[in-house]
Amino acid sequence: MIHRELRGNDFEAQWVYYIFVDRDVTVSGSNTPTGVRSVLQGFNLNFMGGWNALQRRNVSSSGILIHSLSLDDPANLKWILIN
Repeated sequence: MIHRELRGNDFEAQWVYYIFVDRDVTVSGSNTPTGVRSVLQGFNLNFMGGWNALQRRNVSSSGILIHSLSLDDPANLKWILIN
């Protein structure tokens, strides 16, 4: 886990995964929830050949957990070692 912030019963957490692909590839998807309290936002990820930093972000607000994926630059996050 790279970042976690608590705000009452709400929270935000972010992770970074490093993924290697041998050629350019696009991965996309969406989620249409039905009566669940967790939602994956639609995504369209354009991986370039080589190493890519994939960011996963979870935000909990009013009892709903929203997951999102992006290839944003993780430079604004800091590393935390967890035992």
